Amino acid sequence: QIMRTGGRFSLHISLQNRHFVHPVYILPNLQHFCIIGLDFLRQHNILVGGKDDSLVFSSESIQPISTSNHSPSLDRNDTTP
Repeated sequence: QIMRTGGRFSLHISLQNRHFVHPVYILPNLQHFCIIGLDFLRQHNILVGGKDDSLVFSSESIQPISTSNHSPSLDRNDTTP
């Protein structure tokens, strides 16, 4: 099945006072608000785990980012190609 996209954009993402710009694809009718891919997690040394699927920056002492209480800050107005 072919999946059509609404284009590729550079998205500004903020997690725990860290700011990233990452290329993303816009997918119409996606079941979730966003999906964070392994490419982003690996590039920024972020680990996923624990009983609540926390995100942890592997370069620091363990300071989990709870995925159940907070969403990453996403700039939805950024449409930089």
